[in-house]
Amino acid sequence: MDERRIILNYGLVTGLVLGALCIAFSALTQYCVKSTWLAALLWFVKFAACIWVMREMMILLDRDYDEVSSSDTFRAGAVAAVSSAVIYAGFTLAEMLFISPDMISDAVDTILEQYRSMLDSNAADRLEGLTPRLPVIIFWLNLVYCSLYGILLSTILSRMIPSPNPFSDTKEEK
Repeated sequence: MDERRIILNYGLVTGLVLGALCIAFSALTQYCVKSTWLAALLWFVKFAACIWVMREMMILLDRDYDEVSSSDTFRAGAVAAVSSAVIYAGFTLAEMLFISPDMISDAVDTILEQYRSMLDSNAADRLEGLTPRLPVIIFWLNLVYCSLYGILLSTILSRMIPSPNPFSDTKEEK
């Protein structure tokens, strides 16, 4: 099997797992949790779980194939990051457009009620005019944020996996 296919396969499977994990935690937080501190705790658990899943994928890739370098684990992690970002951002967009279409307008209405006295009429009108575009804006923000976070995590973890051999002559040798 081709090395690129192996890396792509590990990355895509991990991205699918990470995307599903983020969607599950997001749905749990949004629909089941009413407490702010419990939502924050769930966010922390999701954050730690994503790090753990990415790390375990890299360790598994290193364990299954002898010739894996840190650049290979980085590539697999970057594929996982981008694919999970696409899955999560796509679900968020679908949720805002089809599952809970009133979510955005309710949030904007709440903001306008609380801050209308501080906003002039132009600012309030602009905020109301922005409402139809918010799902797409949130989609792109989620996509960029999740991709950058995952690529940064992949960069950090790939420096340690595979473990460098201090007695080897080359940097990539195990």
